[in-house]
Amino acid sequence: MGLHLLAAGSVVAAMAAAGWWYGQHLRASADALQGELQAAQGELAAVQSAGPTPAQISFVQGLPRVDRTDDVARDISRLAQTRDVQITALSVEPRLATSSELGKVQFNLAAQSEYKAAKAWLADLLERYPALGVQSLSIRAQANESTRQDIHLTLVLFVKD
Repeated sequence: MGLHLLAAGSVVAAMAAAGWWYGQHLRASADALQGELQAAQGELAAVQSAGPTPAQISFVQGLPRVDRTDDVARDISRLAQTRDVQITALSVEPRLATSSELGKVQFNLAAQSEYKAAKAWLADLLERYPALGVQSLSIRAQANESTRQDIHLTLVLFVKD
């Protein structure tokens, strides 16, 4: 019986030692993670206090003003005419800038043309307005004429107020 008690005591002592070692290991891991967190928070604070980078400032300064929306809409139509693209519908939806997002103007278009003409027209627009992007584009062949396409296009122009 004494041998059993001695064996049981040894098992309990071994389990206690293993638990203590595991606790020390967890504490060391937690301390290391805490150090990494503090370093990351310091880096974040430095980036936040530095403000926008020159590239960010340059990008925003290069954006067209929101009051140029009518000029852009006219250019969309004019460039479409030069490329033989017929715009059948055009709507404009301005969205003012917020503290976390740039201002933008959304142009929703429906048009008809040959594929190559539509591609060239879109290239002209994107080259002329670097702050203009394609949000969605759908091109389908017309049922009655296989060389012409029905185009549904949403463009977004990022602007400054």
